[in-house]
Amino acid sequence: SGKSDFVKIELSEQTISVVNKNAIVRHTLHADTNDGGKPANIKLKVLLVWVKEKGEWKLLARQAVKLAN
Repeated sequence: SGKSDFVKIELSEQTISVVNKNAIVRHTLHADTNDGGKPANIKLKVLLVWVKEKGEWKLLARQAVKLAN
């Protein structure tokens, strides 16, 4: 189903670059999950692209890549 129950989430190595009305955010996500009673650990590199419209930041795109644990 793609559903994940997160027990713990940690973000690290975050960088934020703002150019005009655009922002690029990168970070590493480490998480402990418990999906249907099955515990697991995930590690992802995440890229977020934000755009500022009418004074508010809106998420334009997100990409995540799974890393080896």
